[in-house]
Amino acid sequence: MMRDCRDIPVLLEFPEETGRAAAWGRLVFLNAAGTALETRVKLELREEAFLSFDAAGRNFKRLAVSVIRAARDEDGYWAAHARFVDVEVRADLARFLRSVISAS
Repeated sequence: MMRDCRDIPVLLEFPEETGRAAAWGRLVFLNAAGTALETRVKLELREEAFLSFDAAGRNFKRLAVSVIRAARDEDGYWAAHARFVDVEVRADLARFLRSVISAS
């Protein structure tokens, strides 16, 4: 897991049919099952989105997530937890995170 990822920008994109514009946020926590992030855009329970970010020299594009928890904090940011939907993505992230940990 990557707990020291607070400064990793993340692009949030939404399914085309929602008509929502892409937005930026930042990762707070990352593991193979999911992530925690902060953003200025409202996120709702069970909402689907796609995340793109760079971590430890690797580029991740449009990883599908489902929001499992979201709340607005006192500063107006949305803090959310989301799980990665695709099993293959989870397996790939697990391998990637193991390699990052073993290299440190």
